[in-house]
Amino acid sequence: FLGLFSCSQAPAWEHNWPWTVARGYPDLVQYDNKREMETVSYNFVNAMLLNEVQKQHRTIENQKEQINSLEERLARLEVLLIGR
Repeated sequence: FLGLFSCSQAPAWEHNWPWTVARGYPDLVQYDNKREMETVSYNFVNAMLLNEVQKQHRTIENQKEQINSLEERLARLEVLLIGR
């Protein structure tokens, strides 16, 4: 199994998925000789999704660090203001 799923084998509710993939990532869609959509390389879609999730995780972790730093700074400023 190569992670390929024939568009003709897909249930009716999934027929829009290949078009969605084709709009954003045309290289992931394979066409037949008539230039009709034949299959989507789902194994590559999974890798791309994993990459995006990992990027989002890194972004969230960076934002947590920034929030912690800003909270510490705010606490120090509050101490300075109250001390006056």
